[in-house]
Amino acid sequence: MTNFLKKIFYIKIENELRGCERVLDVGCGQSSILQRLQKKFYSVGVDAYAPYVEESRKMNIHDKYVIGDILKVDFPEKSFDAVICFEVVEHLEMDVAVTLIKKIERWAKRKIIITTPNGFIPQGEYDGNELQEHKSGWTPRHFKSLGFEVRGLQGLKRFANSKYPIIGFLWRLSFPMVYFTPSLSWRLLAIKTINEV
Repeated sequence: MTNFLKKIFYIKIENELRGCERVLDVGCGQSSILQRLQKKFYSVGVDAYAPYVEESRKMNIHDKYVIGDILKVDFPEKSFDAVICFEVVEHLEMDVAVTLIKKIERWAKRKIIITTPNGFIPQGEYDGNELQEHKSGWTPRHFKSLGFEVRGLQGLKRFANSKYPIIGFLWRLSFPMVYFTPSLSWRLLAIKTINEV
């Protein structure tokens, strides 16, 4: 069931990116979601952690890579149809992440897609990568205040990471329910469609 629901998520992202010719993956890491999609666009991956970029490069996930601090790199205005930022904003202080989102809005012509945990989930560095530490927690209200539509992902937050198999089963069963009740979900999907004047 989990694989089926993941497939639905990938189809959702493919649909959101339909018609896009250039996509920027901010904080692409070593294993971008784009490798699981039917990729019909040119993509650029940006990440500050060089070992992750090298792993991604070996898998040929993106057409171009930029190794650099996502807060310092820059691109021309409206140079990408869509910008995705999956599991990144929680690694930044809230005000810094908002600044990043504003930069992303300048780069995107059509769409911005962000995923993040719902609320603060403690996490320290791992993989020898200090950038993995979590520094902020996001809620649907935060994204809505920035003009995003928000959906829930990955089941009820209260059932997540249980050591009891029955609770894990209930968590998986709750995946479809939280899509429309993101405040109860484990993860958030925030989408902003940019209407150019």
